Amino acid sequence: MKHSPDMEIIVWILLFFVLVLPAVFYLVSIAANGLHGNLGRIRSSSGPLCFGLVRGWCNAAWATVLMAATYPLQRVLARRGSTTKEPETGSAAPVVLVHGLYHNHAAWWLFGRWLAGLGYGNLYTAAYGSFTREFPEAVQVVGRVVERALAENPGRKVLLCGHSLGGLVIRALLADERFRGRVAAVATLGTPHHGSLLGFVALGRLGRSLRPGSSMLQRLDALPELEDVPRLSFYTPLDNMVMPESCLRVGRPGWKEDLLPLKVSHVGMIYHRPLAFRVAAFFRTVEAGAAWQFQPS
Repeated sequence: MKHSPDMEIIVWILLFFVLVLPAVFYLVSIAANGLHGNLGRIRSSSGPLCFGLVRGWCNAAWATVLMAATYPLQRVLARRGSTTKEPETGSAAPVVLVHGLYHNHAAWWLFGRWLAGLGYGNLYTAAYGSFTREFPEAVQVVGRVVERALAENPGRKVLLCGHSLGGLVIRALLADERFRGRVAAVATLGTPHHGSLLGFVALGRLGRSLRPGSSMLQRLDALPELEDVPRLSFYTPLDNMVMPESCLRVGRPGWKEDLLPLKVSHVGMIYHRPLAFRVAAFFRTVEAGAAWQFQPS
């Protein structure tokens, strides 16, 4: 049976995005961290790089397939709260999930299911346009979702979780006086707190605003954050999209950091079940008024 040239082109394009591009990003990350003298510290904190990077590349390839398969289903996979406001088990606190650059509601397909299974089923997903909106507009869009979650759950504080750029959006919301005393905790996953070198080649104005030292990042760093909100940043030290490693470190008062293993890629974070367990454990610890204990995944 003969294959058409068009089909062969499609197969090669898919192989490029699934296998080649993640490998290229990892090579760039290694080079960037090597130039910044970070590889020794990464080895000491996470062990040998070779095996971890191979697993990370496999994780990135699998995550790319999941992302592509679910991306068109954003309307079906959007979460708009819980049908049961007072669950028999777990927490009724609303959780707002904010996706990263170039994604949509579908980003939280598995992560949301895992959180719901761990008692956090009152979920809202916030989506902004990566190509059509600038950062302040994305913040406004997500802010309206947070307002709705609070309005539909009177007397409760909201829990916020953001992947990649979504974490920066949440940081901007922490400077909004509307939410003073109304945010219980914040978790960010692989957030480029100080940008990423890939911002120089990103598509769209919003993506390019993630260049290290950009005016957007400078304005964000100048914003004061609401006090007494527990904030935890999860990251992997050799991220294949946020580079170098120093761009992942928050370096701001009130924040704590939790290190993930090398086998977890940037996009793979939202498909990594142990991370969903750690986020739920963090939220549960905050709600119980206890101190967060750092544990390897």
